[in-house]
Amino acid sequence: MGRKIRVGKNKAVKPTLAQKKRITAAGLIANNWLVMKESEEGMLLVSRNSGRFRSIKKSPLPGSRKARKNI
Repeated sequence: MGRKIRVGKNKAVKPTLAQKKRITAAGLIANNWLVMKESEEGMLLVSRNSGRFRSIKKSPLPGSRKARKNI
């Protein structure tokens, strides 16, 4: 009766290398942000310092095959 159902992540985690590249491509300093959620469209980030949330859209990483096709 007192069980809680957890849906998705509710804890911010350190970004992976690919996520760090996307955060840097969005003009942010990757070491200052934690990843709260990631979807196909974008990522929800949390600031390590202030706790503020920020949403960024995913775009092809520079140097990837998808990015080269769009040129």
